[in-house]
Amino acid sequence: PALALIWFGATATALALVSPLPAILLLTTGSVGAVLMAVDEEGEERALIVARGLRAIVVAGVLAAAAILWAEVAGVDLRLGLGDGASPPDGSALGLAFLAAALAVALRAGAIPVHRWASRLGERLPILALPVTFAWGPAVLAVVVLGWVDEGVVALGQPLAFERAAIAAIAVISIMFGAIAAFLHDDLDRVVAYSLTTD
Repeated sequence: PALALIWFGATATALALVSPLPAILLLTTGSVGAVLMAVDEEGEERALIVARGLRAIVVAGVLAAAAILWAEVAGVDLRLGLGDGASPPDGSALGLAFLAAALAVALRAGAIPVHRWASRLGERLPILALPVTFAWGPAVLAVVVLGWVDEGVVALGQPLAFERAAIAAIAVISIMFGAIAAFLHDDLDRVVAYSLTTD
Protein backbone atom coordinates (compact mmCIF):
# COMPACT_ATOMS: atom_id res chain seq x y z
CA PRO A 1 0.00 0.00 0.00
CA ALA A 2 2.80 2.45 0.80
CA LEU A 3 4.40 1.84 -2.60
CA ALA A 4 1.17 2.65 -4.39
CA LEU A 5 0.52 5.76 -2.31
CA ILE A 6 4.00 7.16 -2.89
CA TRP A 7 3.88 6.52 -6.58
CA PHE A 8 0.30 7.70 -7.16
CA GLY A 9 0.95 10.86 -5.14
CA ALA A 10 4.05 11.67 -7.18
CA THR A 11 2.23 10.87 -10.42
CA ALA A 12 -0.85 12.97 -9.68
CA THR A 13 1.27 15.92 -8.64
CA ALA A 14 3.55 15.57 -11.68
CA LEU A 15 0.62 15.46 -14.09
CA ALA A 16 -0.89 18.55 -12.45
CA LEU A 17 2.25 20.62 -12.98
CA VAL A 18 2.47 22.92 -15.98
CA SER A 19 6.24 22.87 -16.39
CA PRO A 20 7.75 19.56 -17.52
CA LEU A 21 11.01 19.91 -15.57
CA PRO A 22 9.55 19.72 -12.05
CA ALA A 23 7.19 16.99 -13.26
CA ILE A 24 10.09 14.86 -14.48
CA LEU A 25 12.03 15.40 -11.27
CA LEU A 26 8.99 14.43 -9.21
CA LEU A 27 8.34 11.32 -11.32
CA THR A 28 11.98 10.27 -10.98
CA THR A 29 11.84 10.73 -7.22
CA GLY A 30 8.59 8.77 -6.95
CA SER A 31 9.97 5.95 -9.09
CA VAL A 32 13.12 5.76 -6.96
CA GLY A 33 10.97 5.46 -3.84
CA ALA A 34 8.82 2.79 -5.45
CA VAL A 35 11.84 0.65 -6.40
CA LEU A 36 13.41 1.04 -2.95
CA MET A 37 10.24 -0.17 -1.27
CA ALA A 38 9.35 -2.89 -3.79
CA VAL A 39 12.43 -5.11 -3.74
CA ASP A 40 11.72 -7.69 -1.07
CA GLU A 41 15.14 -9.37 -0.85
CA GLU A 42 17.86 -8.79 1.71
CA GLY A 43 21.63 -8.48 1.57
CA GLU A 44 24.11 -7.76 -1.18
CA GLU A 45 21.92 -9.12 -3.95
CA ARG A 46 19.17 -6.65 -3.02
CA ALA A 47 21.64 -3.77 -3.04
CA LEU A 48 22.93 -4.74 -6.49
CA ILE A 49 19.44 -5.10 -7.96
CA VAL A 50 18.25 -1.83 -6.47
CA ALA A 51 21.39 -0.01 -7.64
CA ARG A 52 20.88 -1.18 -11.24
CA GLY A 53 17.24 -0.18 -11.25
CA LEU A 54 17.87 3.16 -9.62
CA ARG A 55 20.72 3.96 -11.98
CA ALA A 56 18.51 3.47 -15.03
CA ILE A 57 15.59 5.42 -13.56
CA VAL A 58 17.77 8.35 -12.47
CA VAL A 59 19.68 8.44 -15.79
CA ALA A 60 16.37 8.46 -17.67
CA GLY A 61 15.05 11.33 -15.54
CA VAL A 62 18.24 13.38 -15.86
CA LEU A 63 18.37 12.73 -19.62
CA ALA A 64 14.76 13.85 -20.07
CA ALA A 65 15.35 17.01 -18.01
CA ALA A 66 18.56 17.79 -19.93
CA ALA A 67 16.77 17.28 -23.25
CA ILE A 68 14.04 19.70 -22.25
CA LEU A 69 16.55 22.31 -21.10
CA TRP A 70 18.57 21.88 -24.29
CA ALA A 71 15.46 22.21 -26.45
CA GLU A 72 14.40 25.33 -24.58
CA VAL A 73 17.71 26.95 -25.49
CA ALA A 74 17.43 25.76 -29.11
CA GLY A 75 13.79 26.90 -29.24
CA VAL A 76 14.71 30.37 -28.04
CA ASP A 77 17.41 30.50 -30.71
CA LEU A 78 14.90 29.39 -33.36
CA ARG A 79 12.33 31.96 -32.23
CA LEU A 80 14.93 34.74 -32.22
CA GLY A 81 16.21 33.71 -35.65
CA LEU A 82 12.72 33.76 -37.11
CA GLY A 83 11.75 37.03 -35.48
CA ASP A 84 14.58 39.32 -36.60
CA GLY A 85 14.29 38.68 -40.33
CA ALA A 86 17.44 36.56 -40.51
CA SER A 87 17.41 33.11 -42.00
CA PRO A 88 16.21 30.56 -39.47
CA PRO A 89 18.90 28.38 -37.92
CA ASP A 90 18.69 24.66 -38.53
CA GLY A 91 16.81 22.61 -36.00
CA SER A 92 19.56 20.04 -35.41
CA ALA A 93 19.88 20.94 -31.71
CA LEU A 94 16.13 20.64 -31.35
CA GLY A 95 16.20 17.29 -33.15
CA LEU A 96 18.93 15.97 -30.86
CA ALA A 97 16.96 17.10 -27.82
CA PHE A 98 13.91 15.31 -29.23
CA LEU A 99 15.96 12.11 -29.66
CA ALA A 100 17.40 12.44 -26.15
CA ALA A 101 13.90 12.75 -24.68
CA ALA A 102 12.78 9.68 -26.62
CA LEU A 103 15.85 7.79 -25.41
CA ALA A 104 14.99 8.76 -21.83
CA VAL A 105 11.49 7.32 -22.23
CA ALA A 106 12.90 4.16 -23.88
CA LEU A 107 15.42 3.71 -21.07
CA ARG A 108 12.77 4.23 -18.40
CA ALA A 109 10.42 1.81 -20.15
CA GLY A 110 13.12 -0.81 -20.57
CA ALA A 111 12.76 -0.87 -24.36
CA ILE A 112 14.66 -3.69 -26.04
CA PRO A 113 17.94 -1.96 -26.89
CA VAL A 114 18.30 -0.82 -23.24
CA HIS A 115 16.36 -3.50 -21.40
CA ARG A 116 18.89 -5.42 -19.29
CA TRP A 117 18.23 -3.47 -16.10
CA ALA A 118 14.48 -3.92 -16.48
CA SER A 119 14.62 -7.66 -17.03
CA ARG A 120 16.89 -8.19 -14.03
CA LEU A 121 14.83 -5.96 -11.77
CA GLY A 122 11.62 -7.51 -13.06
CA GLU A 123 12.77 -10.94 -11.94
CA ARG A 124 13.21 -9.75 -8.36
CA LEU A 125 10.21 -7.49 -7.86
CA PRO A 126 6.97 -8.78 -6.38
CA ILE A 127 4.38 -9.36 -9.10
CA LEU A 128 2.23 -6.47 -7.83
CA ALA A 129 5.11 -3.99 -8.21
CA LEU A 130 5.69 -4.79 -11.90
CA PRO A 131 2.90 -2.57 -13.32
CA VAL A 132 3.98 0.42 -11.23
CA THR A 133 7.63 0.03 -12.14
CA PHE A 134 7.43 -1.00 -15.79
CA ALA A 135 4.08 0.20 -17.14
CA TRP A 136 2.62 3.14 -15.26
CA GLY A 137 5.94 4.86 -14.48
CA PRO A 138 7.18 4.92 -18.06
CA ALA A 139 3.69 5.78 -19.32
CA VAL A 140 3.45 8.88 -17.14
CA LEU A 141 6.96 9.95 -18.14
CA ALA A 142 5.93 9.49 -21.78
CA VAL A 143 2.82 11.63 -21.22
CA VAL A 144 4.92 14.43 -19.71
CA VAL A 145 7.48 14.23 -22.53
CA LEU A 146 4.74 14.12 -25.21
CA GLY A 147 3.15 17.19 -23.65
CA TRP A 148 6.50 18.96 -23.83
CA VAL A 149 7.02 17.83 -27.45
CA ASP A 150 3.60 19.18 -28.40
CA GLU A 151 4.24 22.53 -26.72
CA GLY A 152 7.97 22.96 -27.30
CA VAL A 153 8.94 21.07 -30.44
CA VAL A 154 5.88 20.89 -32.70
CA ALA A 155 5.06 24.56 -32.09
CA LEU A 156 8.37 25.58 -33.70
CA GLY A 157 7.44 23.88 -36.96
CA GLN A 158 10.57 21.78 -37.45
CA PRO A 159 9.93 18.64 -39.54
CA LEU A 160 12.35 16.31 -37.65
CA ALA A 161 11.77 13.52 -40.19
CA PHE A 162 14.96 11.57 -39.38
CA GLU A 163 14.33 11.77 -35.65
CA ARG A 164 10.77 10.53 -36.01
CA ALA A 165 11.90 7.63 -38.22
CA ALA A 166 14.58 6.64 -35.69
CA ILE A 167 12.05 6.65 -32.84
CA ALA A 168 9.58 4.60 -34.89
CA ALA A 169 12.31 2.06 -35.72
CA ILE A 170 13.24 1.66 -32.05
CA ALA A 171 9.57 1.22 -31.17
CA VAL A 172 9.03 -1.47 -33.80
CA ILE A 173 12.20 -3.32 -32.77
CA SER A 174 11.21 -3.16 -29.11
CA ILE A 175 7.71 -4.47 -29.77
CA MET A 176 8.87 -7.31 -32.02
CA PHE A 177 11.78 -8.53 -29.91
CA GLY A 178 9.86 -8.10 -26.66
CA ALA A 179 7.05 -10.28 -28.00
CA ILE A 180 9.54 -12.88 -29.23
CA ALA A 181 11.35 -12.90 -25.87
CA ALA A 182 8.06 -13.27 -23.98
CA PHE A 183 7.05 -16.13 -26.25
CA LEU A 184 10.34 -17.99 -25.81
CA HIS A 185 10.56 -17.84 -22.00
CA ASP A 186 8.90 -20.36 -19.71
CA ASP A 187 9.29 -18.35 -16.51
CA LEU A 188 6.13 -16.36 -15.79
CA ASP A 189 8.05 -13.43 -14.24
CA ARG A 190 10.13 -12.98 -17.41
CA VAL A 191 7.07 -13.33 -19.64
CA VAL A 192 5.30 -10.58 -17.69
CA ALA A 193 8.41 -8.35 -17.72
CA TYR A 194 8.90 -8.66 -21.49
CA SER A 195 5.18 -8.25 -22.14
CA LEU A 196 5.15 -5.02 -20.12
CA THR A 197 8.19 -3.82 -22.07
CA THR A 198 6.34 -4.24 -25.37
CA ASP A 199 3.39 -2.23 -24.09
